[in-house]
Amino acid sequence: MPWIYNTVQNLDDLSSWKQITAVAVALTVLMSAVVIARLWLRLSVLGSEDWLVVTAAICSIIYNALCIMQTRYGLGLPIALRPHMDVGPYTVVCKRTRIHMKLPADYRVQYNYAGRPFYLIGIACFKISLCIGYLRFTARTTDFRFRRLTMAVIAFVIITSITFMGINLFSCIPLSKIFDRTIPGKCLPYSPANYYISACIIAADVTTFTLPIRLISPLSLPWKKKVQVCALFALGLSTTAFSILRMASIYKNANGSGDLTDLVQYGCIEINVGIITSCLPFVRRSGDQKTQSNSRHTYELERTNHSQSGGKVPVEKDEIGLRSDCEGRSASEESITGICNADRHGWEQESDDVGIVKTIEFQVRRI
Repeated sequence: MPWIYNTVQNLDDLSSWKQITAVAVALTVLMSAVVIARLWLRLSVLGSEDWLVVTAAICSIIYNALCIMQTRYGLGLPIALRPHMDVGPYTVVCKRTRIHMKLPADYRVQYNYAGRPFYLIGIACFKISLCIGYLRFTARTTDFRFRRLTMAVIAFVIITSITFMGINLFSCIPLSKIFDRTIPGKCLPYSPANYYISACIIAADVTTFTLPIRLISPLSLPWKKKVQVCALFALGLSTTAFSILRMASIYKNANGSGDLTDLVQYGCIEINVGIITSCLPFVRRSGDQKTQSNSRHTYELERTNHSQSGGKVPVEKDEIGLRSDCEGRSASEESITGICNADRHGWEQESDDVGIVKTIEFQVRRI
């Protein structure tokens, strides 16, 4: 049975539906796993940025599902090879070949239309989530310029996302012309509108993922640590690369065969990779804190048992080094690197948890 509705088997072989489906499914599964890992590691400290990532993940799953559904109605094929449907007619114009064809309307257009808001909301949510994380990192600092810049980026993302949804959902007057091009009316020019949207998304991507580099560079951290933290955030720029590729495919779609494969496929990659890279710094930081917290809890239990049994209180390996490493760190250093922040109160409450805080050894010799 052919994958594409209302067609024959040989068109399945010409279509890119397998490629689109494989990319969408693989990246959606990977993205979901990373988001679940983030939620598990941050279960006790879930904040608004985490719920925004969950919202982005839900939007991504819906968008990718709709992209797969589009392949059943001809996505992955040039316009001339798409199957004829039995809804209303619409006119397709291919600029390069100057071919004017009267084809029945395509359910693919409806799924594409339905998926646009989910794409835009998902893209916006993971950026806003990152920015809220930056604000949380700097909550105890006096870097007000960075905080104002971050809030400006949030405002820009929100305003442009609402604008983009308006452009996509109300691009034609009347709205029915979006699905049936034979209806009299006007539509926004395809290429300029999409170039504008893509350019703003790319600008927001670059700004969002490079913001923390300015915050990390002046910190008194080993250069290897700085490189590691900066690299985690810089991975987000890979999202920008796919945004640029998606932008380049707009011209190909408008002036070529009309095959939307690249446009849709790069959109799937962009939203999934964006969510994954926005989670990595938080997953790493939360993972480090969870490991430190578990080791601290184990150490305190051992210390308490030794104290109650009258033996020597063991000194934790690297305790002095860890304590000195924590001392002198600024609030932003601890927040960004994830060191000492989660267990800061462990040092302060240590005396309350241990039954004996001081031991004296006596030696008795026979004279």
